[in-house]
Amino acid sequence: MGDVISLVDARPADPVLRKGDLVRLIDMEMFADLADDIPEDDSEFLRSLENACGVIVKICMLLPEDHPDAPNQAMYVDVGLPFEDGWEVLEAVSISHLRRILGEKAQRLRGYDDRVLEKK
Repeated sequence: MGDVISLVDARPADPVLRKGDLVRLIDMEMFADLADDIPEDDSEFLRSLENACGVIVKICMLLPEDHPDAPNQAMYVDVGLPFEDGWEVLEAVSISHLRRILGEKAQRLRGYDDRVLEKK
């Protein structure tokens, strides 16, 4: 068996958000306040998601290809959030309510253990 190439070493971080990227939710109080006509229970649930981590499951809207600052960058995404009783999908989240998780923290969330990370 030949040498194994670790994805940790071989795949650089892409500046464009894509399906499968790990993210952390931020400013969820503002997100809940902007949501139109939702029940109070749903509003409280949204607020409780501050700093929750999830995975982008769908790109809902992209900037145009000819955008001067960020061509083809995602603007709105659906985020899958893991809970004990299954996954919940939060739809149409603006990138202003996300922080992408990169580096060792992202690799640990993806299941790489410390032995792989130490070889970098």
